[in-house]
Amino acid sequence: MHVSLSPCVGICRLDDVTGYCVGCGRTGDEIATWSTAGPSGRRAIWAALPARLQGLGVGVRRLPWTAADVRAFVLRTLREGNGAWLLAAPGAAASFPCPAPAGCEIRGYGETVEAIGADAALSLRCGADVRAFALDGTGAGTSAGAGAGVNAGANAGAGAGERIALAVQANRPNAERPPMGTAPLRDAGAPREGARTMPLRLVDADEHGAWWGVRDAQATDARQPQPAAQAPQARAPAAARLPAPADVLADARADAGAYLVADAAVGARDGAHPGAGGDGLPCGGDVVIATPLGRIEAPSALARFGLDADPGLAAPDGFPDGFIIAAIYQPGQ
Repeated sequence: MHVSLSPCVGICRLDDVTGYCVGCGRTGDEIATWSTAGPSGRRAIWAALPARLQGLGVGVRRLPWTAADVRAFVLRTLREGNGAWLLAAPGAAASFPCPAPAGCEIRGYGETVEAIGADAALSLRCGADVRAFALDGTGAGTSAGAGAGVNAGANAGAGAGERIALAVQANRPNAERPPMGTAPLRDAGAPREGARTMPLRLVDADEHGAWWGVRDAQATDARQPQPAAQAPQARAPAAARLPAPADVLADARADAGAYLVADAAVGARDGAHPGAGGDGLPCGGDVVIATPLGRIEAPSALARFGLDADPGLAAPDGFPDGFIIAAIYQPGQ
């Protein structure tokens, strides 16, 4: 926790009855004197905000987490959590279970945290531009925990069982992504080294840097040399592979409706994309789902597809317009 961080989320309007800002929960005087309040004063204000916002009926609040706090939280969820990380792009979504499946290599270096398994991988960037939000309005101040299955008190300001969203500013420059088109390209950003030589075809993307594609080792591109044949590697034990994820995101999707199980537009956009079945959905190969903060790679059988972005990653009512949700940690029930 870094108390000098401002709770402001860009929604600056005082409630007529309570005098609290409906965006951050501070009073007008607290906003005006924030820069001179000192560490103890700012800490006291941060501690008071969850109850104030809950009283206002505001279910979204910023957390006083630095990039280091976010990185530590992601690592803890992968090691000790009980839930899943969810990433989505237009038309596709996938979840990565927490704790990470047995046999996954969990590593943190620089701004990046990764969990690398035999069949799937998660990579999240926890840089200075990341903002953390609690989405369910049940926090109990700075003494609360950081989500189901994660040690209480691990991250200040988050209540046990709350969904945690990692977001970036909406006006940030677009993240780099593979170019749209029918020709598969090399995926140099793959966290699993063996996947970097496999062709990747981009299927869809949005203006904020989220995209998804299909990786197919059998795809060819005349403009690029085929990767050299490699001896097959021994597969990890079954226990180390990613299991079919439990539907821990049902509550997050409930208000917006269920997934569509077929999306003819995906298959028709450029013709059937690599590995597409008769309904236009990928079958076989890996699906790569990326956002401005990272990616999930998983077999297509473990991803979900639909006409719209996954409702679980859609901004809830009251979420500030100036930010884009790039990943959500959903605690288990």
